[in-house]
Amino acid sequence: MDTSKQFDRFINIKEVMLITGISKSQIYALAKLDRFPKPYDLSESASSRCSRWSFLEVHEWLATKMTREKAA
Repeated sequence: MDTSKQFDRFINIKEVMLITGISKSQIYALAKLDRFPKPYDLSESASSRCSRWSFLEVHEWLATKMTREKAA
């Protein structure tokens, strides 16, 4: 997938779950194991939390996963 000509944006956990069909806890578990894109911390302070994912990184992960499944 050539992402150089596509527009990237940040997406929240609900959209990540919708795109992938994976639960919130599984997304964080996979990210911790470096098997899923890690979220970006957009928080301004330590007391607030604002994690967002790259739309393109999530789609690239999904495309890779689908390609591997088809090859198996």
